[in-house]
Amino acid sequence: MFRKRAKTLTAPSSAARAAACKEEHQIKIKHMEMERKNEEHKLRMELLRIKIAQAKKKMEAQKILVATLKGSPKIYLQNSE
Repeated sequence: MFRKRAKTLTAPSSAARAAACKEEHQIKIKHMEMERKNEEHKLRMELLRIKIAQAKKKMEAQKILVATLKGSPKIYLQNSE
C-alpha cells in the first residue's frame, strides 16, 4: 500500500504576510481606540456623579439657609450691615 504524503504548508508570500500584519495592526488600533473611548466615557460619568453630589450638597445648604432666614430674617440683616 502506498502512503499519502502529508501536504506541507508553504510559506506565505511576503505580500500576503505584509497584508496580514497590516490588517492585524488595523484591528489592534481599532481596539485601542475603543478602549480609550470607553475609558473617557467612564471618566466623564465619574465627573458627572461628583458634580451631582456637589449640587445636592449645595441645595441642602441653601435649603437650610432659606429655612433659617424664614425663621429669623434679622440674623441675615445683622450680618450684612
